[in-house]
Amino acid sequence: DTIKEAIDKMYDLTKDGSTFDFVVQVNKDIDLTEYSQFGYPYGEVILKSKDPASPRTIKGNNPDHNMMLGVVNGAHLSVENIIIDGNNAKRLFWVESTEGLPAKLTINDGAILQNGKVDPKDQTKHGAAIYCQKAGNVTINGGIIRNNEAMSYGGAICDIGTGTLTINGGEIINNKVSDGNGGGIYLQRKGVITGGKIQGNSAQNGGGITTGKGADLEITGGEISGNQAPNVGGGIYCASNSVVKLSGGKVSSNQGKFGGGVSVAYTSTFIMEGNGIISENEASSGGGIYFW
Repeated sequence: DTIKEAIDKMYDLTKDGSTFDFVVQVNKDIDLTEYSQFGYPYGEVILKSKDPASPRTIKGNNPDHNMMLGVVNGAHLSVENIIIDGNNAKRLFWVESTEGLPAKLTINDGAILQNGKVDPKDQTKHGAAIYCQKAGNVTINGGIIRNNEAMSYGGAICDIGTGTLTINGGEIINNKVSDGNGGGIYLQRKGVITGGKIQGNSAQNGGGITTGKGADLEITGGEISGNQAPNVGGGIYCASNSVVKLSGGKVSSNQGKFGGGVSVAYTSTFIMEGNGIISENEASSGGGIYFW
């Protein structure tokens, strides 16, 4: 009936060092009135609706905190067949841990992460659906991440940790950054994209994706399309000494002032080989690719 009830029970069962494969089945719509943290390394935890045919909604309604769910201290959480709704006021997930005990968040089929919004008073104005820092791994296998809004970096996902962001499927659609970079994703670490759609997102720079300092992103599949950036990189903005390699997938129908498909800045590197496609993008300069 409450997330706290489930977390407390898992802690009681594992505080002696035991671990289990837990399934937390949500049996009704929940107004989440407190920040709930999956923190102690209970084992593997799946959060889902009890009846997959009738997905339940967990909606943020906490007046005292700017986030809904934490995945920290070695927790491994998978989310499927459930709706996580930020109520246009809360960040959905915070992922953070230590190198010796990395945390992991996995989004699977049937999950919908929506309406997350960064609080203007939040010191971290990034990642409205998922914010990951330090030792954490985020994997998107399916589901939908939509209609989330950050202020600075990563309308849907901001990942600046030491692990890996992996996107195998799903849809990251209609997210935005009000005044910054990476309408869909801001990445400052290792990333691998093999499938899925990053579509209809917007930011000043990098409508679909922005790669920041030291990022290493490899794209072998998927679609980055219909994203917009009034300034640089409608589809992808490679910034701040990052490396992006496109050997598969498609970057198409994006719009940006400089670099409709891809914009490459400063000492960044963009590599295109194999079966990657850049097509039908629009810009004032560099419809497909703009180097500056």
